[in-house]
Amino acid sequence: MRALVAQVSQETNSFNPIRTELSDFSIREAEEVLVELTPTGTILGGVLTECQARGIEAIPALAAMASPGGPVSDRAFDRLSGRILQGAADNEFQFVALDLHGAMMTESRDDPEGEILAALRNALGPEVLIGAGLDLHAHLTERMIEAADVLIPCKKNPHSDLRETGAEVVRALLRCFEAGKRPRRTFLRIPMLLQGNTETHSGPLEEAHRRLASWKREESGALDASLCNCQPFLDAEDMGQVLLFSELAESGTAATAIRDVALRLWDRREEFRNAFPSLEDALERVRQDPEARPFVISDYGDRTNAGAPGDSTVALRRVVERYPDLKVAMPLTDPWAVEAAKRAGVGAELSTRLGARFTKGVFEPYDFTGVVEAISDGSYRMRGPMMSGQVVSAGETAVLESRNLKLVITSRPARTQDVNFYESLGLKIADFDAVFVKSGNHFQLSYEGIATALKADTPGVGAYRPGRMPRVKRAPLYPEANAPAFVLEVQEIAARPLAPAVPMDREKQ
Repeated sequence: MRALVAQVSQETNSFNPIRTELSDFSIREAEEVLVELTPTGTILGGVLTECQARGIEAIPALAAMASPGGPVSDRAFDRLSGRILQGAADNEFQFVALDLHGAMMTESRDDPEGEILAALRNALGPEVLIGAGLDLHAHLTERMIEAADVLIPCKKNPHSDLRETGAEVVRALLRCFEAGKRPRRTFLRIPMLLQGNTETHSGPLEEAHRRLASWKREESGALDASLCNCQPFLDAEDMGQVLLFSELAESGTAATAIRDVALRLWDRREEFRNAFPSLEDALERVRQDPEARPFVISDYGDRTNAGAPGDSTVALRRVVERYPDLKVAMPLTDPWAVEAAKRAGVGAELSTRLGARFTKGVFEPYDFTGVVEAISDGSYRMRGPMMSGQVVSAGETAVLESRNLKLVITSRPARTQDVNFYESLGLKIADFDAVFVKSGNHFQLSYEGIATALKADTPGVGAYRPGRMPRVKRAPLYPEANAPAFVLEVQEIAARPLAPAVPMDREKQ
């Protein structure tokens, strides 16, 4: 058996003005995909490993990943999605298994991943099984559910189960193939966005995922029972929390299960709030608790992992002006400052205005003087456990040093949640009292046992504050509006036999 496999992954923040271009994607081709992505802690890594274990020949179209950020350019999306469709036209196979984020938007498209899946379905017909692994924070649309046979989001936040999610996609596709039918999919959308308290090891989400797993275990025909916690930084129609139950047998359990979990989530909606210390309190903790050093501090409002630009100067200003006694490292996105550092050269003193290039009206630029310590191409391999082994890039990068501070200036918003963001530049975490990251949850996995984690309540477009972000397409949802009457609108797509194989019209492709 053969499977077409591919990765096109980017999480969009509609309120980030930096457009994501083709050059922002790390792209691997054909055999590079098999060699470099198989051992990684990604959804695609799990897909490739499970295919290998099951004797399925994986035919890679491409692997393309970009950091979270502004909407993807239409040109970039057309190029990447076109490569997948070309792979579908050039090969014959029983399965398609994709690594998608699920919350991508482009300049003109609100549901580009749904477009990929629908285009594949139109090209391949009903005889080929199509599956995708998704991020837990996907914006799951009806178009995606209708086009794909298997959609499985990861279940943990922080995301420690991406690789297992990819393997689950392959196992579910095989079960469908052996049963000779496409599964029944039952889903429900809750008109609610989450302000905080979104980790899955405690609170209302722990209960929700535990109950879904219990419902799934009760039915032998169940393929998956999932909850997608749609991230709140999109301006798109039909947003909300989506429960999806997929099964080979029409047991009647699915609708009962998702109603049960949906009502419990709705009843606990007031619990989805963060309670973080202020930046000042976090830095005071670092100062007053030397035994717990080094600390890793989340600049929560400017977290690039939520698609923010990463150009905040709030922490920079506070550390320089009030905490000269602490040794600190922090990132900042400013491609113009990187160019200035390159012109000055390693070892030169540089005075430049930093930050606030993209998040207008929220941050103020900061005049900074430091010595250019290093220049890098910004590429590094993630240590993990999240996305371990995946090569990512922050674009050209400069390290500036000024007394107690090491400032890592990147050309692109960077995946700073990984320890190797710093250590690939020769900056050892143990040498600092505190390091900052632009991540809200995932950094805790990478820094576990290395640094004491703190989250700071900081401003920026990476912090969801109801009513403060402009809406054009998105209808008011809780908590942006008074709680609407919640109607349990369960929708179902019936199980269908697999159609007999029909040769593709290569000329049309």
